[in-house]
Amino acid sequence: MRTRHTPLLLALLLAFPLPAVAQEVILRDVLTIGGQPYLRTQLKADAANVSGVGHGIEAADGECITVTIDDQDRLFVHKFDRWLRRLGDPIDGGMVPPPGTYAGSTLWRGGFVWIMLYDDLVLSVRRIDPRRESPNLDFVAISNIFWEGRFGLDARDGVLFVVISGNETDGDEFGVFGRILTYDGTPLTPRLRLAVGPITPQYSGNPALTTEGAAVVFRRVPPGRYIRNVYSGEWTMSPWQFLGDVQVGLWRALPDGNLVLWRIDQVANRVSLQKAAFNGTFIGDPVPLDILPSGEHFPVNAHAEMGVAAARNGVATYQLFDNQWHPKHAQTALAIGATLPVHRIADADYSDDGTLWISWYATTSAFQTFEDYLTAITPLTPGDLDGDGRLTNFDIDPFVLALTNREAYQAAFPHIPPEAIDILGDLNGDGVLTNFDIDPFVEALVNGP
Repeated sequence: MRTRHTPLLLALLLAFPLPAVAQEVILRDVLTIGGQPYLRTQLKADAANVSGVGHGIEAADGECITVTIDDQDRLFVHKFDRWLRRLGDPIDGGMVPPPGTYAGSTLWRGGFVWIMLYDDLVLSVRRIDPRRESPNLDFVAISNIFWEGRFGLDARDGVLFVVISGNETDGDEFGVFGRILTYDGTPLTPRLRLAVGPITPQYSGNPALTTEGAAVVFRRVPPGRYIRNVYSGEWTMSPWQFLGDVQVGLWRALPDGNLVLWRIDQVANRVSLQKAAFNGTFIGDPVPLDILPSGEHFPVNAHAEMGVAAARNGVATYQLFDNQWHPKHAQTALAIGATLPVHRIADADYSDDGTLWISWYATTSAFQTFEDYLTAITPLTPGDLDGDGRLTNFDIDPFVLALTNREAYQAAFPHIPPEAIDILGDLNGDGVLTNFDIDPFVEALVNGP
């Protein structure tokens, strides 16, 4: 799910900043999911130093970031690798404007972290470089809109697509407005009236960019869901395309240019996923899921694989799905080690390397005491002895070291738990790393696993 922080969530963070915390690994074990080994790592917040545990998550390239706001209204970006090791000190994201500001729709795309800020009829974007190679940059995306509803953005190939629902203050229209901009804030279009009029439109889901252009789904009254496209090049808008009377929202764009939509069956009170072409034409049938319309997080990665993090009746669980949205395993308890009884999901994301990241917390029934956690469910790839999630030539030396000197390997790669070493090194399927894995390792390097 790309909209990491809802405006309400970050408004609450501004009003009631969470304490600065440091992470403590409280759980690290190996699981088998769908016949494949995974490593589960869990951090618990320690109210002593800054860590970023317990906040919204955005994943990319096998890593994740969290975004926090301290009690001085300063924003920080925290970066972790797939083993939940912190990657450097927190990145200073600058001050958040004064009370009355709403922040949301954190996105990590194109090498930058994008955070939207709304204040005094202006929707702006803050660009933060997690590589620390360029300074933070703020620019106005859309102005003269009284925000009512939602706002969000997507980024691709040097282009941003920004969307907001609200009312024009320099016109008479209520609806869904957007704009196309470059990564440095240069507008490529004027303010676009994507859906306006007395039909009280609101956009539904997330904005999306593909190689063909931009897409947004919106609802109107009387009930109905529509999609509108803005074609790249001249950035011309298509007519509205009717999607149906059911509740539909745009989830994300896939690398092949198709879209993933969610649909809600109001009778069954469950969510289905649906693939669609860029213009909204459905591809195949919807896939029904045992997912409630609210209170659950079900991010989809670029391979169309899905992870689900849910909290039902105060109990948190997770589940992984393949790219046809078939479950790989049953719902599994998430809240291992929590000492408080009620569990809630704060956020979740699913990176393209197959890691499911979950930010969650445990609390009392009266919400008086909190424990914040960050969990990663990470696939273990045989042959990946350097732990970057891929089998490459860079694994040759670590493979030899693990085979010949286990203690030296553990000293060189302390983030890889001892129980995972044989799993990563086992290429012949006998469960242990031995000399019999050398030939299969070379074969996998040359021809693929």
